[in-house]
Amino acid sequence: MGQAGTEFILLKKIYNYVIGFEPYNERFYRLRIKGKYNNITPIKVYAPTEDHTEETKEQFYDNLQYLLDKTPKSDTIIILGGVNAQLGKRYYIMK
Repeated sequence: MGQAGTEFILLKKIYNYVIGFEPYNERFYRLRIKGKYNNITPIKVYAPTEDHTEETKEQFYDNLQYLLDKTPKSDTIIILGGVNAQLGKRYYIMK
């Protein structure tokens, strides 16, 4: 078993609505499902842990951004999987 990996498991009734599948690499899979009003794009991810290098973590976020940019803006995007949160700067308002 590898150190990274992800997958989708679909119900049979959903399988008929799949309009695209892209296994980008061992950390990213993207699926497109035909929806009633707009398409749904779940992106399954497996994020690197803190033990990985900064370069590996940056590459992960670059790859995620690439997949988000490739997804049509009208799609509903759902990110699933093992994600180690990367939070931006916090701002506090002093009174």
